[in-house]
Amino acid sequence: MDLEDAETVWHAAQRPGIPSGPSTAAAEQHFTVAFPEGAVVSRLTYPDRQEFPKELREFLDQLPQHAAFDMLSHSQATVEIFLRQGQAQFTQLTLSPRDRELTILTTASATDCAYEFTQHVPISASVGVSDAVRDAIKRKDFNAPELPGDDRAIIRFVAAVIAAPTVSDEIFSAAKERLTPREILEIMQVTGFYWSFGRVCTVLDVEVEKDHGDAVIDASRRMQVPAR
Repeated sequence: MDLEDAETVWHAAQRPGIPSGPSTAAAEQHFTVAFPEGAVVSRLTYPDRQEFPKELREFLDQLPQHAAFDMLSHSQATVEIFLRQGQAQFTQLTLSPRDRELTILTTASATDCAYEFTQHVPISASVGVSDAVRDAIKRKDFNAPELPGDDRAIIRFVAAVIAAPTVSDEIFSAAKERLTPREILEIMQVTGFYWSFGRVCTVLDVEVEKDHGDAVIDASRRMQVPAR
């Protein structure tokens, strides 16, 4: 499913194959992709949160309900650890929020993850990513003339990390001129996180939801940090 599909509204009541119940009630209000008639929507049904251990339910209740978060919850032993890493990326990085969003948008585009890209349109806009820059990333034009030089260095670096096991000296040198060593590592970790998150969405056909705005970032700032 390409990124353009995410712009077509699709009514939740027409969706085949989606289980009802508390685990999807909130998410069902947000689906935005048009699926062919009779299409199987997600490859796995969503787990029922009421069957989770109390501690996991309490953790998930701190976050806005996303279909992708529910899907990740099939792995009860790892979902909190995974989402805590996402929390750290919204609250603990030295990487600027704008550079983080350039990284996430590029990862979503390079991996054809409409879910991820859709969610980060308003988030990226709120930290100063322009429509022109976002549109260039969306069409995979990572050398577009409308990309400022500093943006292009980050975008090309992220795309190269995804495309191959090594990065050329030219692309790495441009990134190194723009970023500190810590920021380079943070970009690579954000890229890896959203590659993994995106593949959950694309391989399991998680329905693209209407964006939740800054709700996840706001929740990340409020979330309780586990005792050490």
